Amino acid sequence: ITIETAKYKPKKTASVERVLNRAFTQTLFAGRSHIELSDVLMSMLSEKKSHAVYYCDKAGIVKEEFAEYINSEFEEQFEDEEMSGASAKALRQFTTNLNDQANQIRLIRQWEGHLAENGV
Repeated sequence: ITIETAKYKPKKTASVERVLNRAFTQTLFAGRSHIELSDVLMSMLSEKKSHAVYYCDKAGIVKEEFAEYINSEFEEQFEDEEMSGASAKALRQFTTNLNDQANQIRLIRQWEGHLAENGV
């Protein structure tokens, strides 16, 4: 008995392209350098009338709850990711690090207290 198996190449449909583009856009807006699986799943859950959404609904996966889970569980992981040199430079150029300012003020107050204690 011989079984013929036809070889098919997967096709990039409009839906797949939309999902990947949306995941890519979410990644860029989040300031990350690469797409995570969670980005693709969030993007799939945003699709209307897709098999993926149907099966996720049947499994009880709700987009809002999944997004909340991702934000709570993986927030630290995304914060630890290194920024590229250009984005770090832009961040320093257009923002103020309030933690650094608070530390400087604290050190100045400690120094002033030390001077006052020593009568200087």
